[in-house]
Amino acid sequence: MTRFGWIITTCIILFSAGVLLLLVVVTSHRTSPATVTSTENSVPLTDLSSLAIYSSGTYGFSFFYPATATVTDQFSSSTNTGRAWRENPLATGTLITRIAVDGGEVRIGMSQAIKELTACTKTGPAEKAVADINMGSTTWKAFSFDKLGTDVEQHVMSYRTLHDKACFALEAFAPRVGVSTTTQSGLDAVIQSFTFAQP
Repeated sequence: MTRFGWIITTCIILFSAGVLLLLVVVTSHRTSPATVTSTENSVPLTDLSSLAIYSSGTYGFSFFYPATATVTDQFSSSTNTGRAWRENPLATGTLITRIAVDGGEVRIGMSQAIKELTACTKTGPAEKAVADINMGSTTWKAFSFDKLGTDVEQHVMSYRTLHDKACFALEAFAPRVGVSTTTQSGLDAVIQSFTFAQP
């Protein structure tokens, strides 16, 4: 065989080996399990098998909640005693839904009052701003504070956003001390799955 023949043969062998290696790599990526990575402000995936779904046609949102939770969306003066549309409100609003989850709760409310629209995404007194969170296609400002001086002191996470000319608030209340993983995961399921209907 001539020198040119050896070069051609070597190139064909190297090319064939490259194609074979590429097929092995592609095949191994198809059969390996996918890994989920999370970023700081993304919402982790939640197992939905033990959850129910709530939808509000009036306010245009939905969320998942533990099937064992108690959901209230009709309020009278007796069921709403001491519960404003959000903690430390500046003006009136509407408490839309309350989800009681094993010693904790989530409240969803909204206000169209000018004072609330102006202050909606700003840090209030005694609140600490934390990283924004994306829920559905909406970015929410997040704040934390402790509710002290009651029989059961609570840690509160308040998520607020401006949507459809209103300030919406999702607030999760959990015991400050000794919150169970069941309670926390139930509260997280509601918050993490909340989404506004697409226009």
